[in-house]
Amino acid sequence: MTNRERFVAAMAMLSGVFNRQLSDEAVEGYWLVLKAVPMDDLARATMKALAECRFMPTPAELLEFSGRGGPRALAAEVAVAWGAVRAAMDRHDYTTSVDFGPLVNAVVHNLGGWVQLCAASIPELEWRRKKFEEVYAAFKAKPIGELPSSTFCRGSFGGAPVSIAIGGVLPPKMIAEKSNGVPEVVRQLADAKAIGRNP
Repeated sequence: MTNRERFVAAMAMLSGVFNRQLSDEAVEGYWLVLKAVPMDDLARATMKALAECRFMPTPAELLEFSGRGGPRALAAEVAVAWGAVRAAMDRHDYTTSVDFGPLVNAVVHNLGGWVQLCAASIPELEWRRKKFEEVYAAFKAKPIGELPSSTFCRGSFGGAPVSIAIGGVLPPKMIAEKSNGVPEVVRQLADAKAIGRNP
């Protein structure tokens, strides 16, 4: 059975249980929203809808039930990101440069930067967490290229950043820059060409 066939079977079950006939256009609308959801997650969402809904769930509700969208999914994502930031503060402190990936880096920069965040007192951190949640939600809606200041978070001693995993996923490697602003990989290629060898 293909994913599309499994999806259509789930929609048929929901429309039958909730006594709501879906047009072909409605089924296509559900598919557009839910086609990227893994089938196991869609099955869980269908079971949750059957157990909790009084009316036919919308595509947004099914997406939320699958754990792939909606306010609960965003809140869980923010909690994991904040947990990674707090763990990095405890482990690395303000002296070490860190890299959480573009989105969280941009949020930390928006909160005043890594050094200032690490200098906050425990009571201040509760307020900063709330601000972190707000900024994260706003920045999440932007394409990565439009995020302000998404480079790694520089510690007071500088140096290469330590990559920090968020939810078990390390950020993509950033090209290290030398003090003259030339990316290290470009400098190495130029040096290799100058002495006549292949890099």
